[in-house]
Amino acid sequence: MNSCSICGVNIVHPKDSIILYNYVIRIIDGFIAEVLPIKQYNGKNDKTHDFEGCWVMPGIIDMHTHITFEPHYTIQDEAYCKSNDFLQCSINNLNEMKSSGITTCRDMGSHNNSTFIVKKYLLENNLYNLPEIISCGDIITYESGHMCCCGHEFKNVDSLISTLLINKTCDAKFIKIASDPKDTETEGRIPNPAFTIEQLSQIVNIAQRFGFYAACHTYPSVEGLTRAIAANVRTIEHAVPLNEDIKKMCDDNLFFVPTFVAAYDEVGILELLKKGISKNQILLEKIKDYCIPKIYNLSSVPKSLLEWFNILCDVLPENLYKGVNFCIGSDAGCKGTDFRSALREIMLLKVIGATNQQVLFAATENAAKALSRFDIGIIKPGARANLLLLRDNPLEIIDTLFENVGVICNGILELH
Repeated sequence: MNSCSICGVNIVHPKDSIILYNYVIRIIDGFIAEVLPIKQYNGKNDKTHDFEGCWVMPGIIDMHTHITFEPHYTIQDEAYCKSNDFLQCSINNLNEMKSSGITTCRDMGSHNNSTFIVKKYLLENNLYNLPEIISCGDIITYESGHMCCCGHEFKNVDSLISTLLINKTCDAKFIKIASDPKDTETEGRIPNPAFTIEQLSQIVNIAQRFGFYAACHTYPSVEGLTRAIAANVRTIEHAVPLNEDIKKMCDDNLFFVPTFVAAYDEVGILELLKKGISKNQILLEKIKDYCIPKIYNLSSVPKSLLEWFNILCDVLPENLYKGVNFCIGSDAGCKGTDFRSALREIMLLKVIGATNQQVLFAATENAAKALSRFDIGIIKPGARANLLLLRDNPLEIIDTLFENVGVICNGILELH
């Protein structure tokens, strides 16, 4: 039995902003065994770590990553998701995530189920100190659809079942469906190429029989959002129009993973500021502090992406958190978005108008709920020991996330 105790910490529960002062967290074999006031702790036989005065919150859950992808590439290099050494690349990416406090990541697609190979390698080599990977397996897309190079085009029910069987064998926990009627521009696709409501519903229903929930990549059209919601998907991936349609997303079983940071990284924040694309210049100036400076040629950026950006800056702030279940997702691995970017996603939500409590909840327990997991995103006996040690109270000083004291991933402590 491997046991240790984290002593003297102040525990933050983001869901309800409850703080437990001067507590001990006992960890046994990677799980939280006890959470108790330090005056009730008798030392036992644990290896003790004194973190008196430090603040502890659950490890961050990044709900949208591509762990086998190489994010550091030029705008012209479209081979970013075809790394020759995806295994080493993935381990580097996981370490980058862990260093920023991310202890669980949802992988949203790879080439030929390479994520499964990564997970198998980690298990065989006892690499339990890295973030847990929750994988979608191969992506389901329409003819010549988004990321068809990384997934399977839906042709009929038999082809879908074949893909789902492969995904089940490869330990996938959900499926990702790529579908949006406006996704015509960059690939020269025919008008309205995406799945109909009936097709989406059929895919979702069949996937449920295999024990999968569905995540839907859809942006930036209202129609794409409408179809996804009507088909009863679990999560909506990427920014979508949230004006009068926001009411459609107010459902306890529907979760929104906007991946704001990927939009800013893709377009280039300095170029957007220079061109004055958005009416909300004050907001853009604030967001700039949390974005990696890039200068791209806007003439090469698809119109749909600029529309996406304007949705984020001009529509979302006034509608933020009106009963919508938000989760944090970075789209790390996608075109320059690195694997620490969940922190920037948290900051962007904060700048747009969310409270510290809302963004921390979105990054922890609410994401766990979206995954139907009750052993992550929370600090309680029986939960996995995924913890983030901080210098300050994140409910008051959100920037403290950028300089953590240490990260405990599956019970293994790494100090920074």
